[in-house]
Amino acid sequence: MTDPIRADTFSLVIRLSGGKEIGQKRTLYRCRFGKRAGSGKTREQRAEDRKVAGLDKSGLNGTERRQHVENGTIPIHDLEQNRYISPLISHITEFNQYKIIH
Repeated sequence: MTDPIRADTFSLVIRLSGGKEIGQKRTLYRCRFGKRAGSGKTREQRAEDRKVAGLDKSGLNGTERRQHVENGTIPIHDLEQNRYISPLISHITEFNQYKIIH
């Protein structure tokens, strides 16, 4: 399933910080900030799902939100592989083909 490219879609190049591929570059061509988007549900259905799961408006519970602030990570949804990742801010080397200097 392919989504049309939207204005909130961006690309990232990150350095991996764990596992066998430590230190290697990974390019994420299409990703969005935050968790996965809803699956065709209405706003009211998503709000009810969040209420049942104990999540706030952003889709994160209080613990997940604090982890990202305290640990220096960013919640990213990779659209090509349909997975959630949270890279360290310091490991981001490029954003939309612009080099990042920390």
